[in-house]
Amino acid sequence: MYYLSTFYKNTTKKRLQKLKIYLFPYIIFIVERKVRYLDKLAHIDRRISNIESWLPLSNEERTRLAIYKAFQEIVEALFDIISMSLVDLKIPPKDDYTNLNNLEEKGLIDKELANIMRKANGLRNRLIHRYNILSEEITLESIKNLLPELKKVRRHIESWI
Repeated sequence: MYYLSTFYKNTTKKRLQKLKIYLFPYIIFIVERKVRYLDKLAHIDRRISNIESWLPLSNEERTRLAIYKAFQEIVEALFDIISMSLVDLKIPPKDDYTNLNNLEEKGLIDKELANIMRKANGLRNRLIHRYNILSEEITLESIKNLLPELKKVRRHIESWI
């Protein structure tokens, strides 16, 4: 703080005005980016809460489909955050698995969390594309087991945003 106050005392008004003009758009960008990250995290929280409240009622087809859709949105939001963070690191985003590998190489996510994301993405792909025949019971159990793991990924991501 001392350095900043010294800077202001030793800088002319004209130079300060120029500095504000150059920094202002950058500061707005940073704030807007942070808001986008926080919006994604809030969406993840809502969908996790939805699934937790719907799981006991999963014997109805409509509820199962809502659970599948909410799970899909959680995984997609997490991968959106991963892509956004790569852009922030000046690394061009690619497919989900490559993005995850890049984040792992940069040390922003460890192997355990990356594997959780790979499992979640695999289940999301099976749900969306209906690969093979899905057992409703196994699918719901997989989602139930992945939720606490995805919460862990979410908390980790929030720590470096």
